[in-house]
Parts: sequence; structure tokens; C-alpha cells
Amino acid sequence: MLESRLLSRINRKQARVGILGMGYVGLPLAKSFCSVGMPTIGFDIDPRKIKMLKAGKSYIKHIPNGAVSAMRSS
Repeated sequence: MLESRLLSRINRKQARVGILGMGYVGLPLAKSFCSVGMPTIGFDIDPRKIKMLKAGKSYIKHIPNGAVSAMRSS
């Protein structure tokens, strides 16, 4: 029963995705979930990364600043 409710929320894009660590795996993963319309929250303990992401800036070469800004506005 719980599994079917969870799958239903995922299919309706009502489940929220949480990603721990916004490094070279976490940020692209968050971008992937955001690109399909899933509500996504990223967590990190690095104040530099947090500050950059809040400003809509990327610290990973292959992810442009515009992608981070788009993720923040979705």
C-alpha cells in the first residue's frame, strides 16, 4: 500500500527528492530531477557551494550558471 502511494506521488511529480551533497554527483543529479519537473532539494555543508547555488551560479564546468538559475526558479 505504501509503495503504491509513493509510486503514485512520483508519477504525479508530487514526491519531493532530497539529495545530500551538491558535488560532482549531487548537482548533476539534482539537475536531472529538476529537468523532469520533480521538486528537488539539495543539501550540502560547504558554505561556498551554498552561497554560489543561492546566487544561481555553478561551480562545475559542464553545468552553466543558467541551469542553476533555472533549477532555483522551478
